Amino acid sequence: MIIYGKRAKMRKIFHHDEMKCPSCQHAGMSAVHFQSYAHIYWIPLFPMSRVFALECPQCKAVVTEKEADALLMDTKSVRHQRPTIPLWSGVGMVLIAALFAFGVVMSKRDAAVLADTIRDPHIGDVVIVKTTTEGEDGYFAAQVLKLENDQILLRTGKHIYNRLKGARKETSFPHVDQLAEGDALIQMSIKDFQPVEVSLRR
Repeated sequence: MIIYGKRAKMRKIFHHDEMKCPSCQHAGMSAVHFQSYAHIYWIPLFPMSRVFALECPQCKAVVTEKEADALLMDTKSVRHQRPTIPLWSGVGMVLIAALFAFGVVMSKRDAAVLADTIRDPHIGDVVIVKTTTEGEDGYFAAQVLKLENDQILLRTGKHIYNRLKGARKETSFPHVDQLAEGDALIQMSIKDFQPVEVSLRR
């Protein structure tokens, strides 16, 4: 479940001695400024509106910004003293941008490793291969055991999965010298070696 919404945080309090309370006519009110921001899992994403409210220290009456306008209260000085937008209110967007940039870098690195593995496979490489049987795609993990002339020998995992993440569970293979009876082996031409993902590059 994603927790998101809008919150507000008190920023500053200013005291205005010349402003009268509309309830008790006490001279002097406090202006409390609030900064609202959007959040996800309580991490601020970006700033939203800034509002203020007036409070009378004598009778504790609270006058919102809209009520102050309706009462024709002179709030020009209050509005002018609004604090600047805090940097913390946009920390979530900075984190999202950083994660996106990291994802782009990692994606380019993975693509480069995959291209290098297809071009020049090494003994011990562990890859995930895509296969199509009767029109249905499947994925299995495989380990490069031998390279000879234009042929490549692979030891495959025990299962073929209909999703890539399933094949990732079988990317743990013993050393290339440790062959066991019952190991599934596939030999193919190197030019036909087209893995979709590299789990281990030797």
